[in-house]
Amino acid sequence: MENEVVVTKRGQTTIPARLRRKLRIEKGTKMQVVETTEGVLFKLKNQTLNQAGANQQFADTKEVKKLLSNLREKDKVAEYFIALDRIKTGDTALSFDVPIIANVSFKDNVYSCQNKELGIISMSPQLEECVKDFEEEILLIWNEYGKEDSAKLTSDAKDLKAKILQYIKH
Repeated sequence: MENEVVVTKRGQTTIPARLRRKLRIEKGTKMQVVETTEGVLFKLKNQTLNQAGANQQFADTKEVKKLLSNLREKDKVAEYFIALDRIKTGDTALSFDVPIIANVSFKDNVYSCQNKELGIISMSPQLEECVKDFEEEILLIWNEYGKEDSAKLTSDAKDLKAKILQYIKH
């Protein structure tokens, strides 16, 4: 979804409230401003580290650094990672006990979000669309395999069901 904003004479703009709530942007949140071929991209900077320890539901700084270090060891190409602890598309919402990690890369003006464990990869020239497609793939796996009776699934499908069930909050 696109939003139109106005830049003031001092170069300021307002991020729409819906996006601020969704992305947990509040006063003091640090962002990177990146020039792209399409214009300007605002990226959250160290969002997880800024929240670590501020609320008990988040990991402390050492845990986050260890997680990021492990993720970077597994995927040296990813520019950054998105941790999804819940997704909502239409009427369907899922919450995860363990966040699903999307390894995000940008090459040749295309973003890719990937999770090798679940076999998900989405690609789009727009980051928001790439993440949305990634979330829809998770929902597809949940609806097609996670909810299905195991007796009706092939062995590969049972493996995928077991993987998605590890994430789902019961």
